[in-house]
Amino acid sequence: MSSNYRKQLLSGWGRYPRSYADVARPERRFEVAELFQQRRAAGSVIARGSGLAYGDAAINTGGCVIVMSRLNRFLAFDSEKGLITCEGGVTLGEILDVCIPRGWFLSATPGTARATSGGCLACDVHGKNHHVAGSFSQYVVSATVLTGNGEVVTCGPEQNTELFWATAGGMGLTGTVLDLTLRLQKIETAYVRARNIATRTLDETFHKLEETVDATYSAAWLDGAARGARLGRGVVMLAEHARLPEIPAERRAAPLLVPAQPRRSVPFGLPSATLSRPLALTLNEAIYRRFAASTEPRVVDVRKYMYPLDTIDNWNRLFGGRGFLEYQLVLPLPIAFDGIKRMLEMVDSAGTASFFTSIKRLGGNSPGHLSFPMPGYAFSIAISAAGKKAFSLLNRFDELTVALGGRVYLAKDARLQAKTLSAMYARLGEWRTIALRYDPSGTLASDMSRRLELTA
Repeated sequence: MSSNYRKQLLSGWGRYPRSYADVARPERRFEVAELFQQRRAAGSVIARGSGLAYGDAAINTGGCVIVMSRLNRFLAFDSEKGLITCEGGVTLGEILDVCIPRGWFLSATPGTARATSGGCLACDVHGKNHHVAGSFSQYVVSATVLTGNGEVVTCGPEQNTELFWATAGGMGLTGTVLDLTLRLQKIETAYVRARNIATRTLDETFHKLEETVDATYSAAWLDGAARGARLGRGVVMLAEHARLPEIPAERRAAPLLVPAQPRRSVPFGLPSATLSRPLALTLNEAIYRRFAASTEPRVVDVRKYMYPLDTIDNWNRLFGGRGFLEYQLVLPLPIAFDGIKRMLEMVDSAGTASFFTSIKRLGGNSPGHLSFPMPGYAFSIAISAAGKKAFSLLNRFDELTVALGGRVYLAKDARLQAKTLSAMYARLGEWRTIALRYDPSGTLASDMSRRLELTA
């Protein structure tokens, strides 16, 4: 059948770490169940969507990885209520292809539309509107999950809730999402009204984010190489869904249709030795000037605004063969400014620089045991994984994050330690109890689960 195993070298989106696993690509859900049955006696298994988790959440050294991309069928769409049901391998982009022309959009979305719907629930992803709308799991009406013990369970916020909230953010370790039903939000057009606000300091960046807290979509790009008086300068990016009278007259005849974006690819990666602070300085300066020069309000294709990097197929290759480390944390509101300022200073003191840096306001906690968001500010950096300097820096970040009552996002993690994770996630013990109940034999496992001692 189509799901025969093939040995393959895998990594996450950060291209670090990498390992070999037996990879299967089933096309029907009964094939997924058969694979689970086989592996319960022979070894461990983990599901994989588009491979966009940055670290080792969807790799499984010496075990089996089930790639869900061929389970990509739509099962139902209620265009009156905005409810769409699809298999777990359907990507957000495929959902948008169906729902935008009918006047609907995702209620919560990460910064890429290439992620699968099942992967989004497993990571409980969040987006630029979390401060007003919450995370992905809060718009899942129900999900069908194949648990580690081989049972197919329908769960959701109103049935089998224990399994559902352990699955939301559970990194695929309670079961594999076979299908789910999402609640969408109504839109009049396929555009947003966007505007940028350039800032000169971190204090000004925070002030602008607080001043515009009522904006539906809000995030700030930071100059990750700035220092001294310019530390934390950046661009606050805001947007609202555009109403019909707000878009140009020539687009009003077909307000839900936009031209397809051209796709590009990176022909080769940069040598790891060139990914130095001078290059980061040059890149950040160019980005800052480009954004700071376009502060006038404008109408933008919603997909172009939400997913700016999706037009570049393999931008992760820019970080070279050794890959990169994406580190995202959240700090509570009262101390977020001081904590992020200290971390930016630590990056500078370490003699390195972040190539992509951002902060955004997050809203309330999700009911998910291992869901990342909490009230506060999320802070994200991207640095080369070449050499020991980056790992030493992020170890210090871990210590500071724990001391300030924050936590790290598992969907972007590649090197956190188990003892540190326990200090960050207060409901970890409760989650382990539930995971063991649905997978008593430890069939579900990944390199991440072993590194963080998430499962036995």
